[in-house]
Amino acid sequence: MSKLKKIKFNQALRYFLSVIVLVVMVRQIMLREWFLVFACFYTLVMFSLPTIFDKKFKIKFPVAIEVTIYLFVFAGEMIGEIGEYFINVVWWDDLLHFTGGVLLLGVGLFLMMRTDKKDKNLKLPIFYRIAFAFCFTMTLLALWECFEFGCDYFTKSDMQKDTFITSISSVDLNPKKVNKAIKLNVESVEVNGEDWMEKYGGYMDIGLYDTMFDLLCGLLGATSASIFAYFHMKKVEKKELISNEA
Repeated sequence: MSKLKKIKFNQALRYFLSVIVLVVMVRQIMLREWFLVFACFYTLVMFSLPTIFDKKFKIKFPVAIEVTIYLFVFAGEMIGEIGEYFINVVWWDDLLHFTGGVLLLGVGLFLMMRTDKKDKNLKLPIFYRIAFAFCFTMTLLALWECFEFGCDYFTKSDMQKDTFITSISSVDLNPKKVNKAIKLNVESVEVNGEDWMEKYGGYMDIGLYDTMFDLLCGLLGATSASIFAYFHMKKVEKKELISNEA
């Protein structure tokens, strides 16, 4: 009975969030905000992934992972992008990338353990399972940043948000032409006759800081989840070993 309730909850959550996305999509079409229309379409595609994996590849994600995928995608695209939390809430993007690291680590670990169970001769040590899941996570996080750059480059969007900086450290600034960085404080910036130092407080970095902070937050999430998973799996393995000996 409890399992039936969980399945119904998964479906109800997906349908409920999908209806919201469709309503938002219609509104964005009326406003001719085509990039945000694409964000809505992308959200619906991501919502369908658990079902596609289940039907096409016979891979059914655990309830917790499936629900987290729905909430994570909705929080990123609907609340973060369209609701403009990425702009107005400074920690929203960092929180999502940290959560993304945890979620993807869980997905990678689930896939690894599923393979381990199907192949009775495999029986990989816990460290190797987590190492695979960790590499799987960081690869997808890096590919996502490539996707953001591609969208910004070809569609002139701004998925890689900019950062205003007040100093530059570079070896190219060293007058002796040696491999020693020189720090230069940015005291004035003028673009098209506009004083950016007065208006924005610094020189605009185009996406680099955002990309690296995103990867670092994802790395922190994946590392935290890896440590937790390692000790949890060791504890479970120890219990199973004692149970088998008894």
